[in-house]
Amino acid sequence: KGENIDVENLEVLREYRKLAPKYDKEDSLEIAEKNPLEYKKFVKIKTRVESTVSSGKTNLESLRTNREQIVQVDQIVNQIAGKKVETLDDLKAIKAPNKEVQQIIEVKRNLLKMGYTVEEFDKAIEHYNDEIGFQYNVNYTPRQDIIGDNVDDITDRNYGNNDVKGPDAFHGTFCAGIIAATQKNKLGIEGISNGVKIMCLRAVPNGDEYDKDIALAIRYAVDNGAKLINMSFGKDYSPQKYMVDEAIKYAESKGVLLIHAAGNSSLDLDISDNFPTDKMNNGEIASNVLTIGASTMMTKKAIPTDFSNYGKVEVDFFAPGKDIVSTVTDSKYDMADGTSFAAPVTTGIAALVWSYYPELNYMDLKRILMLSTTNVSTKKVLIPGSDKKKLMGDLSVTGGVVNAYNAMIIASQTQKK
Repeated sequence: KGENIDVENLEVLREYRKLAPKYDKEDSLEIAEKNPLEYKKFVKIKTRVESTVSSGKTNLESLRTNREQIVQVDQIVNQIAGKKVETLDDLKAIKAPNKEVQQIIEVKRNLLKMGYTVEEFDKAIEHYNDEIGFQYNVNYTPRQDIIGDNVDDITDRNYGNNDVKGPDAFHGTFCAGIIAATQKNKLGIEGISNGVKIMCLRAVPNGDEYDKDIALAIRYAVDNGAKLINMSFGKDYSPQKYMVDEAIKYAESKGVLLIHAAGNSSLDLDISDNFPTDKMNNGEIASNVLTIGASTMMTKKAIPTDFSNYGKVEVDFFAPGKDIVSTVTDSKYDMADGTSFAAPVTTGIAALVWSYYPELNYMDLKRILMLSTTNVSTKKVLIPGSDKKKLMGDLSVTGGVVNAYNAMIIASQTQKK
């Protein structure tokens, strides 16, 4: 009907909703004894849901209080200046009539230095409002209310619309621009490859995606001619993983390469989950998946970003994902961070190589991207989210950072062979 789901539950909340009627009651001990693994999972999920909601409420209260204080400071400073004070230079021009005003000016100076603005607080408040009110709200069920399909039945698929923009197209537009923004038009940025067509498929809300939607999106892309699928999304629970596994294997059978963002939680994916993965439920490893971490501008101490997930086995290599500039909606440009943007850097390079050397198959292309990385495996770097160090070779399969130039050279040599 043209309706959209904007904010969605997280998968952990959906799992809690499923298991709570069974285990979250006084007489559940006997049931728990019969299903110890499932009960253990429920306890873990319940703890996470309750602690997240509790800390979210505390953060929200603190943010609102601080926002009010910033508004008051801004009002006083702007009134004295006779205009909106936005920079440190604006602040220097103000002459304080007394000590009390001087103190307020100092507060504003510190706020500017730390980048604290009303707008930033509004973003943070919106984040926690979404988290508490929707993502972790057991009574909020947009899928059931708007679509009403059976998420456990992949054949129940008569839903969707052609509104690819949806409530907020920032994320997808940013990814698409990295890959394929028009080159040499003297506007904004240049995409990595100019030999590309973009197929826009919207399957991920503000919250966790459903496995069914991802599986159907992959199949749709493959059936409609996609050769590369950029997957800038992920979650740590995947209850219908078999649906996505089958879709990945279907893409593999059609020679399609999938490039997945490693995630932004500073986790070791060798011991933590970020779905989808190349590891199928039956233990088989899909050959058509690359998992990409985010790198910085190659500083000595921190080649991986402090937020990127990593893993000697599960992450293939890193690609730029910090201070990335790309296209956003309404003909504008913006800067953002995330493995979500390291993935399309890699996808763009894959598209660049394949557009010049179309005779290569997906396995050739994957091997070329792996072999061509800038090798920094012997460098000791900060482990993401930690003050400890490890060799880059212990943080990904190749210990390297994607390299378009090297990839084109190896592709040329490969095609000659």
